[in-house]
Amino acid sequence: MGYPFELEWMEGAVANHVLRILSGRPLYVAPSVEFVPFIYAPFYFFVSAGFAKVLGFSLFPLRLVSFLPSLACFATIYAFVRRETGSRFFGLVSAALFAATFRAAGVWLDIARPDSLFLALSLAGLYLARFGDSRLGLAAAGLLFALSFHTKQTAPLIALPGMVGSLVMHRSRSLPLIGTFSVLAGGAIPVLNSIYHGWHNYYVFNLPSHQPLIEPVLLRFWTKDLLPTVPVACVLAVVLLARRRTGSERGVRFFHLLAGAGMVAAAWSGRLHRGGFSNALLPAYAGLAILCVVGAWALAPPPDTPSPGHRTATAAVYLACIVQFGLLWYKPAAQIPSRQDARAGKELVATLAGFPGEVFMPQHGYLLELAGKRSFAHQMAICDVLNASPSETGNRLLSEIAQAIRQHRFSAIVLDYPFILQEVV
Repeated sequence: MGYPFELEWMEGAVANHVLRILSGRPLYVAPSVEFVPFIYAPFYFFVSAGFAKVLGFSLFPLRLVSFLPSLACFATIYAFVRRETGSRFFGLVSAALFAATFRAAGVWLDIARPDSLFLALSLAGLYLARFGDSRLGLAAAGLLFALSFHTKQTAPLIALPGMVGSLVMHRSRSLPLIGTFSVLAGGAIPVLNSIYHGWHNYYVFNLPSHQPLIEPVLLRFWTKDLLPTVPVACVLAVVLLARRRTGSERGVRFFHLLAGAGMVAAAWSGRLHRGGFSNALLPAYAGLAILCVVGAWALAPPPDTPSPGHRTATAAVYLACIVQFGLLWYKPAAQIPSRQDARAGKELVATLAGFPGEVFMPQHGYLLELAGKRSFAHQMAICDVLNASPSETGNRLLSEIAQAIRQHRFSAIVLDYPFILQEVV
């Protein structure tokens, strides 16, 4: 977490967003060659700015804002399953199963991106929506859902099913949950849009809704992301949801069905759009970790059951879980930057510092900040504007980049690959 260079190619630009907040500049502005915001909601950036103000600006405090919520995810999944099963053992298995998806979900839980914070808030909201026994507790669930929405826009796909499930279980006691979420999530939108002169809605809602869909992912999400990776978890989750329930247990199954569907839908939605990486799978893996292990508990009788048949069924369930962990095996050491990586990073920063004047490095502008130079708009943010429907805003941005290049504003342009320069030169 203390590695001074990017662990993922957009981390540095996220740090530049935080730097804007710390320097008093607006987060959402008209796109320009100078800066284009990511299509993210603002909460993660402001929490990270608070940590960076205390700990000093670097990638470390931003990663800490992801790492601590990842621990909260494990704790919430453990608590959720323990409450459902009454078993600490199954709670630990569930948390461990989600942790084992670390590589499959893009090695994302401890990097400077908003996903861990979004997921922690969503899971905590679901926990209180399921187990909250007071109006205050349910109102707190609404607050958590609202904060998750202001962290990542896919949060309503989890929050709304959770609220419906809570309404079925708790009846009128769930009204504070719904009211709190509606006021804090919906009411903040016009305020933020007013503060940023309309650009909040442009980046947080307009651009994401106009990103091209990747049609092959409609099927590949199931045939590649889920079934080959977590097949046992999928099967045990289906077994749990398909079991017959009576009385109040029907409400519990309905909540599980809605919450699980919401978690999977949030992941599916994130994967469908251009730029959707495997970090989008985190909600699905977290939901399946809960449903899978509760399903395993339902199929595995207590250890004191004398029937040999029951013991065989229990052994089969445990073996299936072991197989699932085996399918998620990876080499942790492969995720750790080496000394050679750090040395190469320092050499590159020194090279950048040696160029006179301004340098355009759209894939890794954070390295320019380390070299004592100003950074410019990040490639991914530029592409988000250009990939949306053709607009005057996109044409103006493209024209500004072309003009800067033609006028030789930059002493050097450093690229991983040509990206949009073929269009503008």
